Amino acid sequence: HDHGDHLGNATDIMKGNNRVKLIAVFEIANHVAEQLGDSSRVIDANIGGPIDLGNGFFAVLTHALHSSLHGHPTGVIVGAGDEVVYHAGDTGLTYDMKLIGELYKPLVALLPIGGHYTMGPREAAKAVELINPKYVIPMHYATFPVIKGKPEDFVKHINELSLKAKVIVLKPGEEVELR
Repeated sequence: HDHGDHLGNATDIMKGNNRVKLIAVFEIANHVAEQLGDSSRVIDANIGGPIDLGNGFFAVLTHALHSSLHGHPTGVIVGAGDEVVYHAGDTGLTYDMKLIGELYKPLVALLPIGGHYTMGPREAAKAVELINPKYVIPMHYATFPVIKGKPEDFVKHINELSLKAKVIVLKPGEEVELR
């Protein structure tokens, strides 16, 4: 979606690096292409349509329960073979997550846990139950005063549901390699 904390400075990044492409819902893709003056580096798509990225990689935009100035907010599934990542984007809990788990079997799920504008820790734990990833990375917390969800609360709810997913809490800019 095109809130400042997400689309942010994507256009500036793209202007500074000609190799960067953007996959986005149709309306946002057109908006960014207009700002760039170049539509060749923008892949417009819509929710549910598989996108062939070449070399065995694919992406699928997913439904997200949120808001956006241009077009519908989305999450994204990206993968190749059985290595699939689901980035839920800013969203509330939705039963679509069960279908994502069944159809794409994500190895990793990145889920918002902050509450107020997105799922909170309890709802995100339920999302983990629906998706059934091997790893889950909580995100979108501790960013604004009203966003109060905490990773330790998320872990507590994961444990209450006896889920097997390993929770990986990252600091901003931190990386992890998973297999």
